[in-house]
Amino acid sequence: MSRTFKLSGIFLISVISLQLFRIVFSYVPFSDNISGWLFSFVFQVGCLGLVPYLLYRAFISKDSLTLVKDFRLNTKIPPISWLLAVVIGLLVFYLNTGISSFWYVTLNSLGFTYVSAPGTIFSSPEVLILEIITSAMLPAIFEEFADRGLLLAVFAEEKNDNKKIILVGVIFGLLHQNVAQLTPTMFGGLVMAYMAVKGASIIPCMIVHFMNNFLITLLQYSGQQQGGFGYFSDGFYALLGWNPLFTLFSYALAAGLIVFILKKYAAINAKNRQALYPQEVQPSHFAPQSVVVRPRTQMSFDDIYGTNGARQPAEPVIHILEPVAVQSKPKKWEYALLYCAVLSMAAVTYFTFLWGLWR
Repeated sequence: MSRTFKLSGIFLISVISLQLFRIVFSYVPFSDNISGWLFSFVFQVGCLGLVPYLLYRAFISKDSLTLVKDFRLNTKIPPISWLLAVVIGLLVFYLNTGISSFWYVTLNSLGFTYVSAPGTIFSSPEVLILEIITSAMLPAIFEEFADRGLLLAVFAEEKNDNKKIILVGVIFGLLHQNVAQLTPTMFGGLVMAYMAVKGASIIPCMIVHFMNNFLITLLQYSGQQQGGFGYFSDGFYALLGWNPLFTLFSYALAAGLIVFILKKYAAINAKNRQALYPQEVQPSHFAPQSVVVRPRTQMSFDDIYGTNGARQPAEPVIHILEPVAVQSKPKKWEYALLYCAVLSMAAVTYFTFLWGLWR
């Protein structure tokens, strides 16, 4: 079995384990709060953390440095990348409020009925802390590990950046297996996939992911509270509803800023990516010719005088080595288990859409 095939299988097993635990937790007789926290912990830490980690060590490599490189857990990135990740996280959150609203209206127009469950009841500050841990912190770590990290390891031999970004972004939307979340998570997935590919690290993606989920949680909390937090929620939604033209302009501005910052982010991390993943930025099927320049002080007698004893020019001798072939692109069958995982997630997502039409 090839490396790509094994990595695809690891992703498939992670997806199946998630689906099985989702079925099991539908029968767990706990309150919405406790059930949500337990499911999030098992889902994130178990299905998207321990499962791919243990399978990787069993079937790919036990070397921690290899895992760090394959999953793009590199932390040695330009310091400004951290700041840009925070700004992108704020912009993604804001723009996603518009995308979520548009998607809500679109689904409703098709006859889709959203679940009217109460969700998290923020009865105390402790509930807020647990919700931040399970809804913001854990997803930021483990969803990035299993989606961005593992999937980019699967696509390690793919040279087309745009193809990788689109595939990883779309699969991230399907990973949630809920049609109500599909478009907003797909948008965020595309942004973070771009950062992971161009920046050679998923750590800044974790920051963006956390910022988005943290602000959503904070808005939910403030919507149930009086005082300062309540004013925050009221003020935010009042701003969105103040003037439709202003809101559309602000969304367009946020989208433009995201594109601008992402390009700057890619430029800042270009050298780092070249050093860590040179095969990704190599346009040719062959590695470039290796040129060896030997100074005159290191020349042999034959280099200087030639085999016939005639003295050669004083220029250094240049040896051009033959091109070295780069590993060929994986065959389509090597992605077979990844295809199965995508079809499985797509089927569940489509079922949630049908269920929303029937209920």
